[in-house]
Formats: sequence, structure tokens, C-alpha cells
Amino acid sequence: MILEHRPTFQISEEILIGSHSPSLVASFGPSHMLYRNICKAEESYCESCPGILETADHLFLRCPCARAVWDHLGIAVSDDVHRHPWLLGCELQLPHTVQTDVMLLLLWHIWKACNALIFDKQTSSHTDILRRLIKDTKMWGCRYKKTPV
Repeated sequence: MILEHRPTFQISEEILIGSHSPSLVASFGPSHMLYRNICKAEESYCESCPGILETADHLFLRCPCARAVWDHLGIAVSDDVHRHPWLLGCELQLPHTVQTDVMLLLLWHIWKACNALIFDKQTSSHTDILRRLIKDTKMWGCRYKKTPV
């Protein structure tokens, strides 16, 4: 029997400890150039999923790479939840002070992986996205006020 090795990713208080995060105000989702009559329908399909229109729901929730990220982390996602990142990631039991920031950062990395595929023809696995998330979360850790344990 062959056992598949799955790297374990943990986002914990060791990475981000604190009470206040920097203000992260971002709007995620494709530009919907089709709906703005900037491009044709055939130019608006997901790079990973031929024939599927690239909507924000598809990009962040249904595209196989995004789906793999959510499944690996054990996060249940439903339609439009990416528009309310403070509702994402409750299953991870992150400190409340960092949960929204980590989810925004995760959405950002899903978005960046999509752009890398479109513009650079560079594919990213769910583990690549999670590694980048952890790297960035560690870099942002200094922005959080440490609280006594």
C-alpha cells in the first residue's frame, strides 16, 4: 500500500500574535471585463477550466486550485463567502485578531496564483499557495502587538 505524503500546514499564534492588525481594505475578484464590454466571452474563461466563465465565485470557490486550498485547510465555503472574509476560517481556530487578515491574505494569494497562470503561464498548486501564505503571514507578524500568554 502506498501512502500519499501530504505536507501539513499550520497557521498558529506562533506566526501571528497580537491584538491589532494593519488595515487591509481590498476588493477581490476578476475585473469582469466581459460585463464592461472590454473583452469577449471567449476571452473571459478561467485559464484552468476551459469553457467556465471566470467569475469571483468561480475564482475563489469553485476553481480546482482554490477548492483544493479550502479542502486542505478544512474550510467550508459557500457562495459569496469570499465577499465576507471575516466569516471564513472559523474552523482554523485562529486568534480572532488575525483571522480576517489571514483569510484576506489567502484570498490574495489565490488571486495572485490566477494572475501568474494568466500572465506568466506559471501554475501553482494548493501547497504553493499555502507556502506563500505562511511566508507572508510570518513577515506581517511584526505588525501585531504581542499579548502575554
